[in-house]
Amino acid sequence: MGHGLEKHVSIYVAGGKTLIGAAILHELKQEGFSSIVCESRNEPVLTDADQVDAFFYRFAPAYVFVAAGKSGVSWRTKNIQPELIRDNLLTTCHVVDAAYRHKVKKLLFLASSCSYPKHSAQPMYPELLLTGQLEPTDGAPIKILDSSVQINSMLTPPLEAGNL
Repeated sequence: MGHGLEKHVSIYVAGGKTLIGAAILHELKQEGFSSIVCESRNEPVLTDADQVDAFFYRFAPAYVFVAAGKSGVSWRTKNIQPELIRDNLLTTCHVVDAAYRHKVKKLLFLASSCSYPKHSAQPMYPELLLTGQLEPTDGAPIKILDSSVQINSMLTPPLEAGNL
């Protein structure tokens, strides 16, 4: 990690309590990044646009990792709760919008592994998304991922992604 990242600027890991978010935080700290602004006492409720905007205004992160969202067993049930889908979309919308408006340098959006085609070529590249058959229960996560990608691509200019 650390490729092209300035160690002295503010970094926000949205979803720092998730498994992947905690791993990113651990790695950033191991690499000597000291301006990480997502301690639990500071993290906004990501489904609340005003809280997210106030957080970005206050901490002005230069780099944002989006590892937030609800996932797990709930996706695998036939009774996917509408609140789960709504909350994940709101989280994405609010974080990406705030990142854009507050001029974040780089944003990395992470998706669940269940969002990728079942029999994808390896290594997996973003261009391969939506190019193969998904697991039958993965419809909702991939729709959220696709919506998130579309949100970022509609920004003018789009947020720079990758190569973090």
